Amino acid sequence: MRNLLALLGLILVTSSVVGYYLGWYKVTSNTGAEGHRTISIDLNTTKIGEDIAKGVGQIEKAMDKKQDDSKPDETQTAKATSSTGTSDNSQNKQNTKTATTKNGKG
Repeated sequence: MRNLLALLGLILVTSSVVGYYLGWYKVTSNTGAEGHRTISIDLNTTKIGEDIAKGVGQIEKAMDKKQDDSKPDETQTAKATSSTGTSDNSQNKQNTKTATTKNGKG
């Protein structure tokens, strides 16, 4: 339970600092004629919505890029297979010649 409260506190402090830095809200303090202090909090909900939409778009773009990078390109795979196959065949021929020579049959 204590860890959960600590996590909630961390989320609250982090979102407060980030929100203030990004201009999501402004806190102003005024002193009235009678000496009373008035504190106002102005929320900029349009800025919050725009920033969240922009963040979601960047996350989706990064995820798409990661998925594209994880898929091997078919042409590169075919080239790797053909070049590997050629070198494997020549290596097999070399191994066959070596084995024949060692057995005294060549």
